[in-house]
Amino acid sequence: MKIFKIIYNKKKILLLASIFFPISMFLILISRIFSIKKNFKFLPVSFSRIANIYPLFWLLKIKEVKIQDNTKYLFFVQDNTKYNKTWFKLWDRKVKFLIFSEIWKQFFTLSKFFPGHNKIALTNFDEFLHNLYLSKVNQKKLEVFNQDELKQISETRKIFLNFNEDERLFGKKYLEEMKIKEFNYICFHSRDSAYLKFYNNKIDWSYHNFRDSNIDNYLPAMESLTNEGFSCLRMGSKVEKGIKTNNSKIIDYAMSESQSDFLDIFLASKCFMAVYSESGISVIPEIFNRPIVYVNWPAVNFSCFNHDSLVIPKKFFSEEKKRLLTFSEIIELNLEKSFKTETLNNLGINLIENTPEEISSAVNENIKRIKQEWIDDQESIDLQKKFWSLFNYSYVKSPSFKIGSSFLKENQNLLK
Repeated sequence: MKIFKIIYNKKKILLLASIFFPISMFLILISRIFSIKKNFKFLPVSFSRIANIYPLFWLLKIKEVKIQDNTKYLFFVQDNTKYNKTWFKLWDRKVKFLIFSEIWKQFFTLSKFFPGHNKIALTNFDEFLHNLYLSKVNQKKLEVFNQDELKQISETRKIFLNFNEDERLFGKKYLEEMKIKEFNYICFHSRDSAYLKFYNNKIDWSYHNFRDSNIDNYLPAMESLTNEGFSCLRMGSKVEKGIKTNNSKIIDYAMSESQSDFLDIFLASKCFMAVYSESGISVIPEIFNRPIVYVNWPAVNFSCFNHDSLVIPKKFFSEEKKRLLTFSEIIELNLEKSFKTETLNNLGINLIENTPEEISSAVNENIKRIKQEWIDDQESIDLQKKFWSLFNYSYVKSPSFKIGSSFLKENQNLLK
């Protein structure tokens, strides 16, 4: 049965190629002619995973800075939406993707083999603006921006997506049913292996396991927040286990019957703040300019562009040195070249998750910062400067993005 499926798929590919090839060649010719007088560029956008939207997101942020840019941008879907259909709908409403994506995919692939492709292909800004690791290995590409432009990119807060009236009413109805008010709840997410197993169970995704964390360690922070009047929602579409609590203000949305593509997006867009471990789902509150406390971040590959946000990383314990590695030593590992569970195992490094106390402290600090109730003492200011001085190269960082102050004070030895 499997062999017939393989033969069928190959025949299907050959048939599509025979149909699309002449059209693609014609489009290549037309694109080269038009590019002589008109400045236009193509950007393939993938919807196979939710975080694949970053290239488009960064382009829109940059367009807010380079307002004199007269380039015509053309977008087509490179990979079909496997799951969250709402995500595609919202972005299509914003940029209007070209129809007949299969034709544009083949056109763009073939175009790479002909002169002039670089003129019509858009630079993927996500490759060097998104986090500290990508910026480090792509400093040459960053030179297209001067320091003033990088500063403007880091300060922009434009929200690019909007819900229509029906969508807003549907989202508000859910909040009312759960007795939750907009911007008075906090979203939590702790990455585990469940989603990728669901996404494709034929692939061994264990190389991502270093990013996982235990949702139980987030519960004390949730309990504390409900005492301050917040509701807490545990987010996710597929998770390994539920959370155990009798607190009615703590809602395990990920395990509920209400979980849906739409609410995954809507709820993260209307939260007061999010508390997320490293996972593609963090792109949602980022897109909607919601503050985030990034916890259990593995290493120092922070995406530090988000406003009113802070991060606390996992600690690196070296079996060889029998101690925690300093931040400088972590940077020297050059994990930006290969950051996988296997890499860490080969280096004899165990990642230590944030404790419930560390998570609670970071959450409380960021709430006070958002409410402008937090005052940094001189020690905190000095420690922040010392930490960020470790990265002596260009990158995009929001002025309001911080490392957790309590975390830095308690781990000053890691700054040596």
